[in-house]
Amino acid sequence: MNSIHKYLIPALLLLVLSGGTLQAGEPCLDACIENGKCGPPCCPQPCDPYKATCNGCWEQDKEEHYCWQVEKDFVCIPPVRFPWQKCCDLGCPRIRKVSKLKIYKYDCDVCKFKWNLKKFYPCCDQEGCIPEVSSK
Repeated sequence: MNSIHKYLIPALLLLVLSGGTLQAGEPCLDACIENGKCGPPCCPQPCDPYKATCNGCWEQDKEEHYCWQVEKDFVCIPPVRFPWQKCCDLGCPRIRKVSKLKIYKYDCDVCKFKWNLKKFYPCCDQEGCIPEVSSK
């Protein structure tokens, strides 16, 4: 266990100290945010025509759910009549209460995470500007 701590702490310290600094040739951080709707961007370090960044956004969406509800109803059950009985000798019908299942649909608000791809064209640094590359 001590050997893990011996390597883990310096590795974490090196990671924290080496990352997070901006260089002069990077695209502007404001260019990474599209329409100001999403959170902080992750800009690429070098200026390259194929570089892009992904911005994560939370979006509120509707999701359809359903459940079952029990609905009570009454039905008439006619009396049983045999062929040898007279037609006028019918008894009284029985009334029964029955349960029916009814579907109930409703919408719930859910938060979904969406990734937006933002390309940097034209990309300018100390060496000049790289024109937009068309994809075929």
